[in-house]
Amino acid sequence: MEYRAMHLIVLVIVFTAKLSYSAKILGIFHMPSYSHFVLGETLFKELAKRGHQVTVISSFPQKEPMGNYIDIPLKILPGILEERVKERNHFDIVNVPVYLVPFLLVQAGLNFTESVFQEPEVQSLLKSDAKFDMVITEQFLNDAHKGFANHFNASSVILSTIGSSIWTNHLVGNPQPFAYCPGIFLNYPPHMTFLQRVKNTLMLTLENLYFHLYFFKKQDEILHKYIPNAANLDEIMYNTSLILFNSHVSSNTPLPRVPSMVDVGGLHIKEVGRLPSDLQEFLDNSKNGAIYFALGSNVKSTDMGKVKIEQILAAISRLEVNVLWKFEDDSWPNLPKNLKIAKWFPQQSILAHSNVKLFITHGGLLSTMEAIYFSVPQ
Repeated sequence: MEYRAMHLIVLVIVFTAKLSYSAKILGIFHMPSYSHFVLGETLFKELAKRGHQVTVISSFPQKEPMGNYIDIPLKILPGILEERVKERNHFDIVNVPVYLVPFLLVQAGLNFTESVFQEPEVQSLLKSDAKFDMVITEQFLNDAHKGFANHFNASSVILSTIGSSIWTNHLVGNPQPFAYCPGIFLNYPPHMTFLQRVKNTLMLTLENLYFHLYFFKKQDEILHKYIPNAANLDEIMYNTSLILFNSHVSSNTPLPRVPSMVDVGGLHIKEVGRLPSDLQEFLDNSKNGAIYFALGSNVKSTDMGKVKIEQILAAISRLEVNVLWKFEDDSWPNLPKNLKIAKWFPQQSILAHSNVKLFITHGGLLSTMEAIYFSVPQ
């Protein structure tokens, strides 16, 4: 009897050990924009809650310590982005020819990529004897960062903040027929006209040539500058195990997908809580409905200029509904009585309120998915 009891205990320990296996995971989210990091943060927090040991390189360290979650904060990149924002107003980007956008982004991508390697804490990590089972990297013009997976002999997983595109298709051999797969900067529908197909083919061909003849070579130089013993970047890129996309059938065009590409769009949407009392009262009293106006975490409404802002305020004053506007200057004078402004709003909780009838947005993927999920407009 005693032998059987001991045998049962051993079996329970063995099976429990297998079921409670945890991995050591390194996350690299280099973009100093919270709209990029929110997906990674949601994923990394959930992995940590499930017992995995997570180390995250980002510009957004946790405000309160969390078990199984270690931050390596980036300090150089936020300053670089702040300088770029000062140099160019987001509302001026509409004046940049669409064919120049990818080439301008490439230069920013090279600067952002190298700045991560320059961080003292990142250098310490690379020189340490740390071990990881998996490296999850944000995909945004930072291909040299895939070298972390090679350096730590870990599986490489990519998380893209957009859907499948020319930036990711080649990593897993996914087809991208130019006839019905529009480039991400052209804003063409899948059913393109003949002229749109010609422009799309030319645009994507130029991008491909630029990436392979210039960009990837520069990324490889950055990689070997900081990890001299790394494999060739081509070998590293094509050793991608899985790609997760911020896309969903409800919001993105159906495109070819190989099995190693998985949609996780909507991952960031959470169970909403009660609104702060002032917002709850404002929306509860919006008997004719309410409009929520927000342009995301990067675009500032105040950058529109005084003339446009005053025109919008005049239009709001004539409405019979209440308006919430994410506005960065809370001292703006002569606001309409039906308007409430703030530098930040709990967006998902607002969209979940039954009186919110319309959402005016910059068209970001996260906001679009939230609008679909919470059925706004109603």
